[in-house]
Amino acid sequence: MKKVIVDTNLLFSALLTRNVEFREMLFNRNYRFFSAKYLIVEIFKHKEKIVRASKATEPEIHLYLNEVLTRIEYQSGQTH
Repeated sequence: MKKVIVDTNLLFSALLTRNVEFREMLFNRNYRFFSAKYLIVEIFKHKEKIVRASKATEPEIHLYLNEVLTRIEYQSGQTH
């Protein structure tokens, strides 16, 4: 299984450009996705901008985000 680190810019790109390749990869069970918990904060901080720029409806963005964000395993970003 391949591991992929998802950062805010990558997810923004997938949302704004409707990057089909990355979207397909996000739902491919051969990949595991990881990100810092802060990704969620950043996405929702810019939600209105994402909706405007993507030309998708807010419910469409919410649906997609729900599907994507549940596929990602979140790390606290703290080291011990």
